[in-house]
Amino acid sequence: MVSDLKFVCRDETSKSMEELVSDLKSISPDFPIDSSFFPSQITECPRRIIYRVRGTTYISKESIFKCVKKESFKNKWISLLEKSKSIKVLHKDVIASDCNYNLYSKADCVINLKGDILAVKSIQVTKDEFNQVYKKGAMKKHVIEMVVYIWLLEVDSGLIIYESEEEDFYIFHIKPYKSIINSVIDKCTKLCDFKLKGQIPNRPYKLESKECEVCEYKSLCWKNKED
Repeated sequence: MVSDLKFVCRDETSKSMEELVSDLKSISPDFPIDSSFFPSQITECPRRIIYRVRGTTYISKESIFKCVKKESFKNKWISLLEKSKSIKVLHKDVIASDCNYNLYSKADCVINLKGDILAVKSIQVTKDEFNQVYKKGAMKKHVIEMVVYIWLLEVDSGLIIYESEEEDFYIFHIKPYKSIINSVIDKCTKLCDFKLKGQIPNRPYKLESKECEVCEYKSLCWKNKED
């Protein structure tokens, strides 16, 4: 045990390091321009999606700090699954894509569970969000995202793992659902047409709507209300 702690101090070096790391909480990462449609965002406003795939500049609401935490969270769950004797992790960071519908994303992993092949997605949520999924079921956008993974990866089904800030967790088993797949195909087909023609879809929401309130393109979208 250390008896003399005179060599342990908070000086300019430690304070400078704290400032550098704290800055990461406010710095937005430089996301590369990606012209693909992401399954996690496919339920969003079509206008918002087109702005995004066109590479329209926006300020990310996620800091590098949060992105690193997300990656760490995902890896934690993959590691936990690998420790189970009943689960075999077949692939990690599995690309799920389709060039015909311009879809691209990654599932956390693909596992073999008692002979069934499943895609896995882990999601960290707030306490309120956790209580919501516990009472009402998996969120619609996450279910649709997982159904897309199941379709693109050609696996039997999928698992959505929700974990709260208190580290409680709840798991939903998602099965393939043809009507959701058809709806995604229809939306992606229309989005591809807008993208190829360089056009922007009509606004499906009103300015005061929740969708517009959280959109990073709100100011640009409503700059000219006649568009």
